[in-house]
Amino acid sequence: MIIILLLIKTIRGKSSRVKLETIWIMPLLIIVSTAEDIFRTSNVTIVDGFIFLLFTGIGLIFGILRSKFLRFENDEQTGKVVYYNSIISLGIMIVIMLVKFYIRRNVTDLIGGINPLIISDALLCMTCSTIVTRKVYIVMKYTSIKKIYRKN
Repeated sequence: MIIILLLIKTIRGKSSRVKLETIWIMPLLIIVSTAEDIFRTSNVTIVDGFIFLLFTGIGLIFGILRSKFLRFENDEQTGKVVYYNSIISLGIMIVIMLVKFYIRRNVTDLIGGINPLIISDALLCMTCSTIVTRKVYIVMKYTSIKKIYRKN
């Protein structure tokens, strides 16, 4: 359902205003939730830590890919910076969701001997790093656009 709403919003060309006041609320909630889930998982080993880092790195790559397809504009009337999602960014998000679904379904067949809770937490790390990377990119583009318009 969420994907359908995002697809409609993307196709219609709806913009989202960059709101620096609230941009970090959702990423912080996801970071806290992910950390809480990891700390609740008992007997986390060094190998598990490497799995978390691997999935965090994969999420970082997905976040960079999704961010590269955002389009930014400075609204001349209001002076606000807005961004538009693209179909490609939405497609990448769908691929991420399908990969996560496949891994969750086939975790015991793919990786023997690893606790499914660890894989679930690693997927949360991937989601978390994707969101944080995208938000960092949005803030960086926002500040660069504002610098350009302040000079003019």
